[in-house]
Amino acid sequence: MISREELPNNIPGRTGAFLLKAVHYPDTCEKFDLNKDYPYLYHVFVAKLAGLGSNLFNLSSLGLRVAVSPRSHRIAISNWKRVLVWALDPKAFLDPGTLPDGTVPGDHAYVEGCGWRYYQSGRREIEMVVLEPVELPECGVVFKLEFRREDELWAWTERGLVRWRFGVWAEGRREVVVLE
Repeated sequence: MISREELPNNIPGRTGAFLLKAVHYPDTCEKFDLNKDYPYLYHVFVAKLAGLGSNLFNLSSLGLRVAVSPRSHRIAISNWKRVLVWALDPKAFLDPGTLPDGTVPGDHAYVEGCGWRYYQSGRREIEMVVLEPVELPECGVVFKLEFRREDELWAWTERGLVRWRFGVWAEGRREVVVLE
């Protein structure tokens, strides 16, 4: 979720990109349908994606481009020429076994301390963990972003098609190929 929240009476709102966890407390035991609209979902902020700064109030006409890797282990966001990538483990926000003292009694949705144990070396802000990004080398204005594999991000830019590979076997080299 991207938020540019401004609250009345000079109370600071949440500004930035966030990971939210939706929690559903049904009255009856029923299967959760991903295609159904649940109007009363409870949303919990579990992580803030650091690094966007105050750019959210001064976006270009292109806006932000967002891409999520196939297994949801990476999120990429571009704003004009800048591309940021965050690495994360989705289980840290879904598995209560990551808490230091076990689960919280009655917290069946794992809302309390969500992700804190897994990201304990990082900082926390307003009851959520803060994930730091990696900034990719600039390659021109980004029009579209897409992950093709977990460790491979493609972008359509003003200079053409660009591919970034990262992970264990990644190399720091640059290839220029002209398509005819």
